[in-house]
Parts: sequence; structure tokens; C-alpha cells
Amino acid sequence: MSTRRSTRSLTLDQIVDAAMELLERDGLGAVTIRAVAERLGVGAMTLYTYVGTKEGLLAAIASRHLESVAFPGPDLPWRERIVGTFRVVHDLFAANPELAGIAASQSIDEIGAFRGAEVVLGALREAGLSDQRAIEAFDALASYLTGFALREAARLTNPVPPASRLREIQRLPEDEFPHVRALSRPFVARDPSFDRGLAFLVDGIVAEATTS
Repeated sequence: MSTRRSTRSLTLDQIVDAAMELLERDGLGAVTIRAVAERLGVGAMTLYTYVGTKEGLLAAIASRHLESVAFPGPDLPWRERIVGTFRVVHDLFAANPELAGIAASQSIDEIGAFRGAEVVLGALREAGLSDQRAIEAFDALASYLTGFALREAARLTNPVPPASRLREIQRLPEDEFPHVRALSRPFVARDPSFDRGLAFLVDGIVAEATTS
């Protein structure tokens, strides 16, 4: 049984510490307001005054991780700042797959996330994009980052043998799927590259910037 502690000594950092310990030990599903409160020896209502909701708690966890990221500096060209920012966050998500799940399920309106957004939005505006197009480009890049991380985590957790996928493709009617069948072997053998996909998107941004 947990010993009740004085809430006067409780801090947001302590709450996030406890939540991260639960996350590392038992997984994302174990991180609830009640579980963290029990770990800290306080009532669940106390935590609501600090983080608002479970979503706020998860956002605080994500922000803690993002605050440790070294984002590219302003001295780099705008393209390198964009690529560098998304690459370091991808590395963070790869090392902590649960963070991609948090990012996919809610907005992370915390200072750690805003630091990355500041770098990217500044670079996009410097590239010559209008404010609206900069926001649209940022959304496309962020969606790619999160989606890639989620797919990669699922692929590593539940791998499907290429031979099995190849057999399924070869059962497709050739007259309806000529391209999928023709490319079936490299299609199932492909090793997704975050950097190559990111380059495709940034090349599109470059094209947009030069024609604006």
C-alpha cells in the first residue's frame, strides 16, 4: 500500500518521472492517472491539477523526451534544418516507439515539441513559402514522420515473411495488377528508408519554393 505524501512537495517533473518509469516497465497501456498517482502516493485528483487529463500526462512524457533533442542550429541552410530536425525526431521515435503513438493520437502542445516546430517553420518561411503553405508543408512532414515510425514499429513487432507476401501477390489476377506483379519481388523485399522518403517530400518543398 502506498504511503500518502504531501502534495505541496509534488512537482510536474516528479509526475513525469513516475509516468516514464511505468512506461518503461509496463508499456504505454499502463500509464494512467490512477497508476501514476498510486506510484506517487497521492490521490488521482491531485494529478489532474497538474496535467489536466491522461492526454496531458502523455504529452508531458513526449515533451520530456523532445527536450533532450539537439535540433539543428540557425547557421545551417534551410533545407538542412528541416531534414536534420525530422531526422533527429525519427531517431528518438525509433528508440522510443511509444512516442509515435502519443504523437499520432493527440497534439503535443508542450515546449519540447514547439522547439522543433520553431526550427522547421522558420526554415520553411526562409525558403519562400507563404505562411499557409509553410503550415501545410509542416503538417505533411510531421504526418510522414509519425506514420513511418508507427509502421516501422509494427513491422518489427509483427514481421511478415517476404515469401508469404510474395505468394499472396502472385495470386493476384495479372490483368488487374500488372505493375504490382511485375514489381512483386522488390516490392516485398523493400527496406523502407526514412531518409529517402523525407528527401522526396523536401524535394517537393524545394520545387514549391522555387516556383512561388
